[in-house]
Amino acid sequence: MSWSDPEFRVTPNFTVKEACYLPTWDKMHKPTDEEISNIKKTLNLMEKIRALFNKPIKVHCLIRPEEYNREIGGALKSAHLKGLACDFSIPDLTCDYVRNRLLPYLKLWEFRMEDLPKSNWVHVDLFPPRAGKRLFKP
Repeated sequence: MSWSDPEFRVTPNFTVKEACYLPTWDKMHKPTDEEISNIKKTLNLMEKIRALFNKPIKVHCLIRPEEYNREIGGALKSAHLKGLACDFSIPDLTCDYVRNRLLPYLKLWEFRMEDLPKSNWVHVDLFPPRAGKRLFKP
């Protein structure tokens, strides 16, 4: 596997570019071994989500280095910093619809989701739930 090739498929439907591209900086992040392991876990979750909807997914952001996260106003302890979060949308579906449809899968697939109605992205992450809550406010 070549993490220097943006078109290389990490999973059947997601590429290195989708995992590591930093749009605000218009460049790729070179992940560490630990980040690569986390990215693979996150993209495996994204494969399940893609299969559930049977539609392609537009990844907005997966991994963020600390400086990038700070510049865009990300949370100080964001799961994106470790490659354990993904912000995405599904063309032709509202993000509110996607979040509603994912609710029954939060515990089953062991992920959390940000409760952010009317946003134009869905945030999912693999951080453990706080106080058992898998749906959280930003």
